[in-house]
Amino acid sequence: MKDKTLLYVNGDSWTYGEELYGRNDTLVNEQSYKFYNSWPWKIKEHYNIPQLINDARGAGSNARIFRRTIEFIQDYQYDLSKVVIVVAWTSVERTEWGHGIEIEDEDGVNKVTWYEAQYWPWTVGVKHNNGEPIIEQAVKHIAKGWPLLKHPSVDMVTLKNHMWGLQEICKANNIELHQFFALHCREFTSTGNDCDSALTKQINYHKPAFMSILNADPQRDQLFVERGKHPNKRGHKHIAEFIIKHIGDENENT
Repeated sequence: MKDKTLLYVNGDSWTYGEELYGRNDTLVNEQSYKFYNSWPWKIKEHYNIPQLINDARGAGSNARIFRRTIEFIQDYQYDLSKVVIVVAWTSVERTEWGHGIEIEDEDGVNKVTWYEAQYWPWTVGVKHNNGEPIIEQAVKHIAKGWPLLKHPSVDMVTLKNHMWGLQEICKANNIELHQFFALHCREFTSTGNDCDSALTKQINYHKPAFMSILNADPQRDQLFVERGKHPNKRGHKHIAEFIIKHIGDENENT
C-alpha cells in the first residue's frame, strides 16, 4: 500500500462499528467513536494512508456493498491508482430495494427520493399518513415475485458475480482491491468440500470470515461487546491484525 492516498472500505455492521458505542462510554459523538475505533481506522493508521472513507452500513446487503463501491469508483475524480479498496462481504440472504417517497422540499415543491432499505423488519420504517409502514407496503407489492427473486442458490451466484465484477473493474482502473468476508458464508469461506470451487474460481479473496476468526479465539468472550453480537474495540483490533497479515500475503483465496 505504498504511496496510497485513500482507503475506501465497505461492508455491514462489522465494518461500520455497530455497538462500539458502549453503555459506559462518555463520548458525546457516537459516529466519531465508531469511526476511530473500528478496524478500518486501524488499517488506515497502520499503512499511514491520509484519508479514509468508511461506507459500511449496519444490516447492509451485498447488493448495497457492490452498488455503493461501484458508485464511488465512478464518481472519484482523482488518481484511482492511489486508492485502496477493502470490502468485507456479508450474508447472502440480505437484499435491498428502492421505494419512491414523495417529499416536500423547502421551496414547497414535491419531489421523489429513494428510501434505501435492506434486511429490515417488515414493520419498521417511515410511515405513510395512513400509518402503514412503507416497507410493509413495499413487500405487498413484490410478494408475488419474491420467491423468484430470492433463493440461496441464486444468491450465491449473485455474490460470485459481485466479487468477480468488482475485481475486474478494479483491475481495469488500476485500483488495489482486497476482498474479505465479515460473516460466515459456507460456500466461500469454509475449507474442504463445503467451499464451492465452481463459485470461487478466478476470484481473489481472503478467508476465513471475521466472525469465524473471533468465534474460534480462546478469548472469544473478550472480543465481543458485552451482551451484544458485534466486536468490541479489542475485537476490531483482532480483525485489523488479521487483515494486515493477509494483505501482506501474495496468495489469496487460500
